[in-house]
Amino acid sequence: MIRLLAVLSVVMSVTVWGYASNPRALEPIATLDLSQLRAGTKDSSAQSIAFVSDTSIAVSLCPNDSATDCSLSLLRRDGNSLRAYAASIPHFRRGRSIHVSPEGRILITPFAASPAVSFTPDLSVTRELPGVFLASPSGNAGAEITKNGWKLYQIGSQSELVREGKGSFRSVSDEVIAFQDGNVMRIETLQGTRLGSFSVKPEVKCYNVVYPIDTDRLYFDDCKKIRVVDFGGREQSELRPPKGWRAHQFWSRDGKRILFDNFDRKISMFRNGGEILLAVGTLGAGVGDEQDNREEVLVLDTSSGDSCFDWKRSFPEGSVALAQDAAISPSGEFVAIAAGGILSVYHLPDVCRRNK
Repeated sequence: MIRLLAVLSVVMSVTVWGYASNPRALEPIATLDLSQLRAGTKDSSAQSIAFVSDTSIAVSLCPNDSATDCSLSLLRRDGNSLRAYAASIPHFRRGRSIHVSPEGRILITPFAASPAVSFTPDLSVTRELPGVFLASPSGNAGAEITKNGWKLYQIGSQSELVREGKGSFRSVSDEVIAFQDGNVMRIETLQGTRLGSFSVKPEVKCYNVVYPIDTDRLYFDDCKKIRVVDFGGREQSELRPPKGWRAHQFWSRDGKRILFDNFDRKISMFRNGGEILLAVGTLGAGVGDEQDNREEVLVLDTSSGDSCFDWKRSFPEGSVALAQDAAISPSGEFVAIAAGGILSVYHLPDVCRRNK
């Protein structure tokens, strides 16, 4: 019986492809085959990307499935042309995300216990920053998570300890930090001046996600809905991101636009039925290797919740590793996406449309 169900599952395993790649028919204004970069090969994937400016993009390339031998390249866009103008010495470890200061200094925050890495604007000098795990979008401020709390640093040519604190650290901007203290989310300046606070669910029930998005507003996910709130927790607007798990979210420098990069698994009705039957026949064991097969990049206006950009793609299950492969420019006018070995840049419309 189990063998029959397994065969049935395979027979029904044809996924319905044709998931719209861009329902708004927005075409890229520039593209680049990443294998053309000095550090790129046909086996390299864009592990993370970020805008240095509206016309310059940083791309971290890593060999597929490797945590080491990564390299960083800087690309400049001139009209519809993308060209590399700087590249790092390779062999640093895979990072979690790229942070770029207005002066062009680049910080790559780490996975696990590997150190953060700081680059000069021309990538000529690198420096490791042990302990720094989280950083502001610019990389000018960073935090170390300790056994009893956290340490806050100002990052420049040298890293300077600003202060230490207790509680569950959430996020940092160049001016503001957010951390949860019991059932209270506290918002303070880097130096410790209280800016606001509000009640939240206990951490054991919900890991409340909070990011400062500008000088007086926060991105707030309380496990039920996502909204923009002031420093006292009062709702300003509600945001409706794509379905699936959230790999990354980034916002323009003024906080007016936010980018969501979400991954999900979408299969046909027939395959889903086959997997349900297989789960029943194996007493809940099921297929056991369900993996994502689609990605959606969505940009929303943080004041209205209107949609500014909606891009989707499908891919074979298990063929895409976790990566920060989408970014929004400082002005909020451009989006870059690295998919299938191609980096594409899109120019967003001036006016966003209301979600249906």
